[in-house]
Amino acid sequence: MDIDKLKPAGLIKSLMFFSVFGVIFYFLSREVDLVYAWGLFSLILFITAILAFRLEGNGLNLAQLKKRFRLKWFRGIDWKLMIGYSVIIAVFMISIYAIEYRYVENFGFRNVLTISDSWMFVKIIPMLIFNIFGEEYLWRGYLLPKQQLVFKNKTWLVNGVLWLAYYLVIGWQLVLILLPLMLIPHIAQNRKNTCDGVVVHGMVGGMLLLLLLIL
Repeated sequence: MDIDKLKPAGLIKSLMFFSVFGVIFYFLSREVDLVYAWGLFSLILFITAILAFRLEGNGLNLAQLKKRFRLKWFRGIDWKLMIGYSVIIAVFMISIYAIEYRYVENFGFRNVLTISDSWMFVKIIPMLIFNIFGEEYLWRGYLLPKQQLVFKNKTWLVNGVLWLAYYLVIGWQLVLILLPLMLIPHIAQNRKNTCDGVVVHGMVGGMLLLLLLIL
């Protein structure tokens, strides 16, 4: 399906979309360790994105998938923006983590994880990969172009706020990822390229792993 033939996703549809998955994620995280709930549910998001793509009448065609989900190779400006966004996010996350590590008792993502053995990071890495591709393909690849037909230049803000609400399950730790939750939709919309969001999202995940490792 051509981008200009997409059915728009206004506020009600967007709310329903994020709410359904947010509620499922919330209850799943109450039954399963948050790391596994986060990763495995992200795999469900990825599968949902592909199924939604098929339900639009598209075939299992890589060229169609790349066009519909706006999966493009990077140009020079993409690299500059990805590096710039990543630096801004890194400074923000390190600053917030340092402040809260110093002044807020029992703060940090370690406190929402119950995986404490020596293999914790090995277990987190595949979950992180599921998360990056699941969320970026569904929230930015599939949904954001439909939202953009309604919200125009403000689409990234709507997408980001709803994505933030989806992560309320992690509590105050949400403060740490507040800026990337806004900037990832922004770069995806600005460059009309979901791959930019994938790269920046990957940087955020790597930064979280680094903070868990050293603090």
